[in-house]
Amino acid sequence: MIEPQEFYVETPLAKAMFKLMQELERRLGLTTEVDVCLAGGMTAQLYTCSRSSSDIDAEFSRSFTVPKAS
Repeated sequence: MIEPQEFYVETPLAKAMFKLMQELERRLGLTTEVDVCLAGGMTAQLYTCSRSSSDIDAEFSRSFTVPKAS
C-alpha cells in the first residue's frame, strides 16, 4: 500500500510561494481554475524541506499575460 505523502507547506519558502500564487490569481482576475505543475527546487522543498530555491519552475494549464503590478 502506498503511504500518503505529507508536504512541507508551513515553511517560509512554501508560504511565500503560496502568497505569490495568490497574487498572480488576483492580478489575472481568474474566475476559473488553472492547473499548475511545479518542478525543480520548489518541488524538492515541498517534498523534503531540504532544498531552497530562488525561482519557481511551473507549467500552467492555460496561457495568459500577467499584467504589471499597479
